[in-house]
Amino acid sequence: MSDVDASSRVNDLRVQTELLTFDGSDTSDVTTFLQNVKRVAFSQGRQRDNDWLVDYAEASLTGDALRWFHELDEDTVDSWKALRGAFLHRFKKPVSVPAPAAAPLSPAILSPITQPLMRALPPTSTSTSKLKNIKILIVGDPGVGKSSLLVRYLGNVWMPSILPTVGIHYETFRERRGEDKVILHLWDGSGAEQYKALRTIYYAGTDRIWIVYDVTNRNSFDNVRSWVQDARSSGSNALVFLLANKCDLSDDRVVTEREGRVLAIGQGLNYAEVSAKSNEGVQQLRGDRLPKFE
Repeated sequence: MSDVDASSRVNDLRVQTELLTFDGSDTSDVTTFLQNVKRVAFSQGRQRDNDWLVDYAEASLTGDALRWFHELDEDTVDSWKALRGAFLHRFKKPVSVPAPAAAPLSPAILSPITQPLMRALPPTSTSTSKLKNIKILIVGDPGVGKSSLLVRYLGNVWMPSILPTVGIHYETFRERRGEDKVILHLWDGSGAEQYKALRTIYYAGTDRIWIVYDVTNRNSFDNVRSWVQDARSSGSNALVFLLANKCDLSDDRVVTEREGRVLAIGQGLNYAEVSAKSNEGVQQLRGDRLPKFE
């Protein structure tokens, strides 16, 4: 790619996206910056587009960080993985850990794709704010819109065409809940039968389970009890949420809201009508702002 083409792409990104700029100063947070690049890439369906990731990062830079970027060697600039490592090496601030030392990270956290994520203990802190880790597992029949719902939740965008999940997909998201900092670990499990054994593993340590069905697909609703049974037979003590997706398709709807609520009451679940397309109900999922039926 020529320098002119790259410059043009960077300028286009500055216009098309809302950038979180990074200048490399003492008040900058390189971790937040890199997480923002990942979040926007995911919302745009570009999480595996190396050139887009590099260009977006460059478009976000200002000041000393931009000057540092222009001094990097070509091999580093051409690889997002290498560039991300360079950012962390150059701008990551040392963290002082108060005594006693925090427990080492579990291998599950270091390798989230290959092992089930277990709860991590919050680091020792003298601050009144707390760091909480919450693991969310999303399950349901194939085609009910689990991945689209996840994209809407993470990036607040609608992606009409998403390839079916193979195995399980993992994302992290940071948010504040009052005084607490929360790291959400979201696991999007394939609903295909051949991955049932894999899903069973990922119930371990789960804090929230979202069971999703499609209001235009009666079979997906009829199978909800099976998903509830899987969750409970796993031994998980997680809060379970029943999410009626595609509620915007009123003309095609075959499962009524009353049916969904009655099922939730009978199973003791939290319930919400949601739409990944229109964003209806999705923001209720933040902070678990859903009613619990007793």
